[in-house]
Amino acid sequence: MSDANFDRINRLEDRQGDQEGRVGALEQMVKINADRLTEERKANADERKANEDRLADERKANEARLAEERKANEARLAEERKANADERKVNAEERKANDARLDAERKACRSERIIIIVAVAAAVVASFLGGSS
Repeated sequence: MSDANFDRINRLEDRQGDQEGRVGALEQMVKINADRLTEERKANADERKANEDRLADERKANEARLAEERKANEARLAEERKANADERKVNAEERKANDARLDAERKACRSERIIIIVAVAAAVVASFLGGSS
C-alpha cells in the first residue's frame, strides 16, 4: 500500500472517529435532554399536585368559613325574628290598652252628654214650670 493510500485511510479513520465522537456527543445531549425533560415533567407533576392540594385546603377552609358565617347569620336572623315577634306583641298590647282607654273616654263623654242633656232638660222644664205660675 502506498503512502497516499495510507494517508487517505488515516484521514478517513480520523473523520470517522470525529463523526463517531460527534454522534456520541449528540447521543449524550439527547440523554441529558431526555433526563432533564423527565425531571421537568416530574417537577411539573409535583407542582400540580401541590397546587391541587393547596386548592383543596383553601376550598375546605372557605367551606368551613362559609358554614360558620351561615350559622352566625341564621342565629342573628332568629334573634331578629324573636325581637320582631316581641315587638309585635308589645304593639298589640299597646293597641289593646289604647282601645280600652278610648272606649272609657267615649263612655265618659256619653255620660257627660247625658248629664248635660238631663240638666238642660231639667232647666227647661223648671223654667217652663216656673214661668207658668
